[in-house]
Amino acid sequence: MRFKRRKKILPGVYLNFSGSGISTTIGVPGASVNFGRNGTYLNTGIPGTGLYNRQRIDNPNNSRNTTSYNPSPTKNNIQTSPFSSGNSDRLTSNSLLDLKNTFIECYSERRELISEINKTKRDLILYQLLYFLSVILIIGLIIKKFKRNIIETKLYKDDLINQHENCVINIDLNIDHTLESKFNTLTNKYQDLCSCSKIWDLISHTTQDQRVTRSSATGTIERKQINLDTNSINIINSRFNPLKFANANGGDMYIYPAFLFYFQNENNFALIDIRTLEISLVNQQFMEEESIPSDSTIVKYVWAKSNADGSQDKRFKNNYQIPVCQYGRIDLNTTSGLNESYMFSDYNKTHFFANALYSFIQQAKI
Repeated sequence: MRFKRRKKILPGVYLNFSGSGISTTIGVPGASVNFGRNGTYLNTGIPGTGLYNRQRIDNPNNSRNTTSYNPSPTKNNIQTSPFSSGNSDRLTSNSLLDLKNTFIECYSERRELISEINKTKRDLILYQLLYFLSVILIIGLIIKKFKRNIIETKLYKDDLINQHENCVINIDLNIDHTLESKFNTLTNKYQDLCSCSKIWDLISHTTQDQRVTRSSATGTIERKQINLDTNSINIINSRFNPLKFANANGGDMYIYPAFLFYFQNENNFALIDIRTLEISLVNQQFMEEESIPSDSTIVKYVWAKSNADGSQDKRFKNNYQIPVCQYGRIDLNTTSGLNESYMFSDYNKTHFFANALYSFIQQAKI
């Protein structure tokens, strides 16, 4: 039996799964997902029988398309909420639950293939050992048998490896020219963002009493330096390279034209409708006590220990000044629980990327 699905998620965006991938692994050759402006549809059919069914599976009144964005640097205080996302089961958009189930099936099949490959490799080692012993003992019939077993096992192992390599979901994103142009612009701005001297994933923020600490800072922030890259998800094959944001305290995020893939592991991931993504650009003024990034701007200096008016607190010996750098920060949120923040040493590159992402999301809603 052949199973075919078509599902619409974004205006002008069509996802199609080719038979060369899923057909050999999940048992649903030719599976495809289609996203468009008239809703989300599940199409099933059995070739040769004339049986075909088209069913709408999304709720047209249940989508939330709001996106918050601050194009000007007006947000200057560190947030008091933790920079971590909720459970991946709750993060997935309702319109993408069926697609997520397809991913789950594919991951399950990949695990089974890996297990079978490892077992076959052990069998092959055993047959090679027995063949070697039979040669030493000059046992003619057994030599031929073990040699035949080795050949058959190697062929079986190669076939399993080939199945595992093809155990992917081939996604063809057929999007309209305007949307594709905006995603290409977004990709270019992302590449510029990757070139920032320093990039941090913000992990947590702790407020502090400035009267007690005698500090100009309203709180302390835990951060981890990361790198950005365009590595793809091993289960997805697409002509579009995703925009990857590594996550130090949660799932890595991969932005595709149709959705955001939040991935912790094969058992813990989410698919988020890109239209539900809320983005905020923050002009982050940060007291930098580590090395100053080469592409950052120092906006002022403050005393490590200061009075309420910011002047030097002379009661502290060896009091020193700390440079305050202007960094760019991007907050990514959804109402379903996504809550991630990143800080970049170059504010201008951050600003341009945020503008491009906002523009792309807005176009996706049309």
